[in-house]
Amino acid sequence: MTFNNRRINGEFASQLKDRGFSNFNELYVQYAPKLKYYVMGMVHNAATAEELVQDTMIKVLLYIEQYHPGTNFNAWIYRIAHNTTINYLRRGGLERKIIQGESEKPEPNSFLNPERAYFEKEELK
Repeated sequence: MTFNNRRINGEFASQLKDRGFSNFNELYVQYAPKLKYYVMGMVHNAATAEELVQDTMIKVLLYIEQYHPGTNFNAWIYRIAHNTTINYLRRGGLERKIIQGESEKPEPNSFLNPERAYFEKEELK
């Protein structure tokens, strides 16, 4: 079964709803690389992107009942990937990497008054 068309047929969705794992494997092979590329654009880390794609595909399987046959399946699955990634970033996924040494954590005052933060930093020198 190919997924080249923009709309998935109702028969495939109903098979997934019945937990047709062989079809799920086909779906994973078709969409995982594209989703990984999409997620990589947001997280800039291949391992994290792979984990988020796996989370996305699990959610697709869990929430397939909420998909309405005849609607745009690509939009539905990409929205799940997008929301999964945004939730990861909101939980601090990106911040944890920054704090671990890739960048310096900004001081709280610098957000409110950058000039004041600069002068306070200069006074400490």
